[in-house]
Amino acid sequence: MDNLEIDTAQVVLDQFEFRPFSNCGGEGTEDGEDLKIEGPFVVDLLNPEAISGLEEVELSEGRYCRIDLEFRKLED
Repeated sequence: MDNLEIDTAQVVLDQFEFRPFSNCGGEGTEDGEDLKIEGPFVVDLLNPEAISGLEEVELSEGRYCRIDLEFRKLED
């Protein structure tokens, strides 16, 4: 095990779902549903700052009480 070297580590996030802090007691936001961002997004775990596909996504500044992530199988 002393010579183990990991050069690739990735996961695929299928969807993010954010619940604003102001609506923590119920389902959905005051204006409707929680904010959902559909993927898939490939995350390089060795460089967590680089999430492919999220460059154009805008998320409102503020507090959130819940964030749900759904994962997808990485296709070869």
